[in-house]
Amino acid sequence: GEYIGSGTLIHPHHVLTAGHNLYNHKLKEWASSIEFFPGQNGDYLPYGFAQASRLVTFTNWVHNQESTDDLGLLILNRDIGYDTGWHG
Repeated sequence: GEYIGSGTLIHPHHVLTAGHNLYNHKLKEWASSIEFFPGQNGDYLPYGFAQASRLVTFTNWVHNQESTDDLGLLILNRDIGYDTGWHG
């Protein structure tokens, strides 16, 4: 299935997001593919997109679904933040 989530760039190629965007407890599996579309407004994609090349979250989120550890990090395949800017 397809899922839509949100995130914010915190470095040219790092996106802070929620752990539940990366790991699905009901299916007990990691997302197979994530694309990041900064500035998307409907079908308008002013910066194109970047593909997540690595997904990172807390072990405690994956194994115990601990809500305080529901954080995730996308490591992107390109430095799209140089085009968009990012939160430091």
